[in-house]
Amino acid sequence: MKVTVSLIKADIGSVAGHVRVHP
Repeated sequence: MKVTVSLIKADIGSVAGHVRVHP
């Protein structure tokens, strides 16, 4: 469960970072 949350968090961070770079 913890691994899944970590993976999802990393995915969200990647997407958020991409959106931040290209608003």
